This record gives sequence, structure tokens and C-alpha cells, in this order.
Amino acid sequence: MINRSGRFARRAVKVDQAQHMIMQHVQRLGSEYVPLESCLLRRTSEALYAKECMPHFRRSGLDGYAVMNADAASAAPQQPARLRVIDEVPAGSVSDKQVESGTAIRVMTGSAVPEGATAVVMFEQTEEFQEDGQVFIHIKHNVSFGQNIANIGDEVAIGQLLMGAGTRIGPGQIALLASLGHDKVPVIRRPRVGVLTTGSELSDVGQPLLPGKIRNSNAYMLAAQIGQYGGLAVHYGTAPDRIDQVARIIREAVQECDMLLVSGGVSVGDYDVMAEFFTVGSGSGELELLFNANCQIRIPSGSKGVSAGQQVGVIPLPYETTIYGKGGAIDGTARLPGCTG
Repeated sequence: MINRSGRFARRAVKVDQAQHMIMQHVQRLGSEYVPLESCLLRRTSEALYAKECMPHFRRSGLDGYAVMNADAASAAPQQPARLRVIDEVPAGSVSDKQVESGTAIRVMTGSAVPEGATAVVMFEQTEEFQEDGQVFIHIKHNVSFGQNIANIGDEVAIGQLLMGAGTRIGPGQIALLASLGHDKVPVIRRPRVGVLTTGSELSDVGQPLLPGKIRNSNAYMLAAQIGQYGGLAVHYGTAPDRIDQVARIIREAVQECDMLLVSGGVSVGDYDVMAEFFTVGSGSGELELLFNANCQIRIPSGSKGVSAGQQVGVIPLPYETTIYGKGGAIDGTARLPGCTG
């Protein structure tokens, strides 16, 4: 005969109370180093500091001519400064010549500013011409010291904080880390989250539907949500409504994963095995029920989940997050954020 004792002795738990109970069991996961290209949307496990400065050479901010600003300090359209062009520096190259009074070196955006230059004048403010096989420029506007030059460390200094611990890494953060040579990044380890669905009525997605059966959609939904929020889904298949099989899989999963999500079996029906598991089948008490997360899920069509097998309960490891874990057991029902019904 089915033991129904305790199945109906439930009381409501408010969302904020449920969240508080969950947070008492949250523990930070460990750290790991991952390649830069694999850290998108991960969170840093420690503060990151610049190990080099940026730029590490004097850099031109635009296409133009590197000059000594004193040569054109009083330049005007009616009295332009006349300078001889002695070299050209593409980005990625360094000139072996030095800018001296009366000379200029053509530079490109991002190229190294030659020694001796104290300013860069943009092309649009110059006029280039030739005399006796030599290239000259006229500068028709006055030039200030340091104009259009990014000096060493202007953007990032050595030892400067780049991002604090717990920072979510996006494309901008990846670009910053790449520019400063961080090819490996310390990030919080992604949690391994097991997914177990229960219910003798469930069929695999690719199988034809038989009378009384429904397709197992929750396993795919939960795995997708786990991935969406940064976890690694570990699939434990579908168990029939038998306490011995469900208990065996749960004990295996909690040894291998940081958290286990169980779909189905959390209501008060005769074959809701999770209720039985926590009353008689949890073994030595290493798993304790904090509250019963019995809710239905609103699917995209707008209709509610229609079977007990589509309800979702959550069991984590005793030493990890969230709904079930070591700590006083609470017998009740909580409606979690995002759940309806």
C-alpha cells in the first residue's frame, strides 16, 4: 500500500524567505585558468591588473607628419612653416631617423612617433610639394606641444586595475585583456549541473507518441537554461516513477555534480517519487528538504504545464547551492520567481 503520510502536510513559503534559505547554502566555486578566447560571459575569480603599459611606445593618433612643434608654433596661412620630409613610418615600423629642426617624418595612425618629434600634424592641415627632388610640406596652422601624440602609459599604466573579481567578461573586456597580453584568464569554475527527469509517461523527443505518453521537453529546457546562465549541463536521462531507481541516480549525481535539477515527482500524487524520497528514501540524512518547490511552468504558447511530470524540483549537493542542502529542513511549498500556477 502506498504511504501517503506527510504528503499533504505542507505550508507556503514566501519567495523572499525561500531565496534567503537558498542563499544560506550558496558557496563560491573554485577558480580555473581558461584561454582568452574561451572566457566570454565568464566571471573573473580575482582582480586583474595590467602587467604592461599601453601604449608602450609614443604613438601617433592620426595620419600626418611628426614635427618639432617649435618649428610651427607661429605658423599661419599667410606665413606657413616650411619643413623637409626625411622619412615615412608605416604602422608597425620604427624610423631610424630623428626629427630635427626644419624636418618632418610622415607617420600613420598608430605608428611610432620618431625621436625628436614633439607633435603630429594631420595631413589635412599640411600642403605637400617637391623642390629639386626633395619632398617638403607647408604647415599653415600653429602646432602645440604633444599634439596628437599618445605617450607611454597614457591609456593604461603598469599595475593599473583592469577589472575586479567577479567581473562578467564581455567583448570589450576580452579586447582589453588581449591588448595587454592576458592569454590565460582566471575565472570562476562553471558549475556542473545534473539534469534528471522522472516520469513513466515520458518519451524521448525522437520517439513516436504512444497513448498516455508525452515528450520529454523539460530536459532540453533545463539544459538550455543551465547553459544560458553559464553552467555545464550533465544529463542523467529519464527515470520511471520508481523510488529505487530515482534514489540510485540521485545518489550518483550528487557525487559528480555541483547541483542536480530534478523534473517531476514533486507533487502529492501516488507516484510522485520525490515526495517519497525525502520522507523515506534519502538514506542517512545527508540530503535534507528545505522546502518543496512545486510549481508549473508557463510555456511559450501561453498554456500551463499540464502534468505532474512537467513540474520542476531542485536538488543540489549538500555543500552547494540551493533549494535542498544541509541546514534545517522546512516542510512547505514555495512559488519561485518565473513560475506560475
